Parts: sequence; structure tokens; C-alpha cells
Amino acid sequence: MANYALLTANGKDRPGIVAAITRVLLESDCNIEDSQMARLGPDFACMLMIRMPEGMVSDGLRQRLAPTAAELGMSI
Repeated sequence: MANYALLTANGKDRPGIVAAITRVLLESDCNIEDSQMARLGPDFACMLMIRMPEGMVSDGLRQRLAPTAAELGMSI
């Protein structure tokens, strides 16, 4: 059975946001099934439907993303 999570991220727009988030997802063996991203004035927002490996829970993925979120100044 597939294991999914919805990832949302928002913060000030800057180069490298998508690259940094997707790097963590790749290293975590996750796949982006669907995505919506937008630049809203000086801000950036995205929603990603993530397929996680069997046994991974969303809190585990959140912990893996925490250092990247802090570095980017993003809420994830």
C-alpha cells in the first residue's frame, strides 16, 4: 500500500528553495506525485504530494526537512 504525505512550505522567495527541498526528498527515497508552487509577491509557497517509502511516517520526513527549512527561513 502506498504511503503518502502532503508537504506545504512557505516563506520569502529566494533562489534554491525547490532544489534544497527536493534534495532532502531524494535522499529520503521519496517521490513527488503532484505539486503546486507559486510566487506571491516577495513570498514563495508550495504544496507537494509526496510518496514516502514504506514504513516512513510524516514526522520522520518533517525531522529530515527541519534543518533545510531553518536554513531557508521556511515554514514546512
